[in-house]
Amino acid sequence: MVIRAAYRALSMKYHPDKWSGDRAAAERVMRDLNEAYEVLSDARSRKEYDGRRKKDGFEEYEIR
Repeated sequence: MVIRAAYRALSMKYHPDKWSGDRAAAERVMRDLNEAYEVLSDARSRKEYDGRRKKDGFEEYEIR
């Protein structure tokens, strides 16, 4: 629920049709947002992502 709300808020802010700044930058941000949402909204993908983070030594930076 929180992930979806954050995704929707950020996508409304950075959507290239609504962004008043650099359109290319907004498209890059949207591409990153869509990729992150796709991974985090799927339980299996999120588990794989978390496993890679722990394997690479990033578990100390985990946000709670």
